Amino acid sequence: AEEVLGGVGSSVRFHPSIKAVTTACEKANNGKKEKLPVGGFVKYDEWLGIAQINIDGGTDVGADNDAASIYAHELGHVVDVGGRFSDDAKWKSLHNTEIKKNKEKHILSRYAMESPAESFAEMHREIVEKGVERVKMKWPKCIDYFQSKGLL
Repeated sequence: AEEVLGGVGSSVRFHPSIKAVTTACEKANNGKKEKLPVGGFVKYDEWLGIAQINIDGGTDVGADNDAASIYAHELGHVVDVGGRFSDDAKWKSLHNTEIKKNKEKHILSRYAMESPAESFAEMHREIVEKGVERVKMKWPKCIDYFQSKGLL
């Protein structure tokens, strides 16, 4: 069964499986089918200024879908507040230079290559999992960006 935490405002919805999260994501995106299973997604209501994190709360997460990694990634989307940072020209430039062009030397993740929003969330995940100093060795300008925005 699904469990919703939170009251007025933002909330977290734990779905019973990755399949259930994927189905909810497709429904939230007007039936658009996902290429791969989805471990989590964030749905924004910009008018009300709230976010709903939808995440797998089941036991079917595997090595590629570690629950803590999914949570850290989705919280990165919440920090981004619907594109506040990932739509910034400076972040878009870092996405293209330090993340995409640097992939032979330091790959953040395949998912980070998809868009500035995904690279922002993946950078957040990496910082949570590895710490600022380790991440700064590979992506110093991205860490500088996070610091300049008061995110670290």
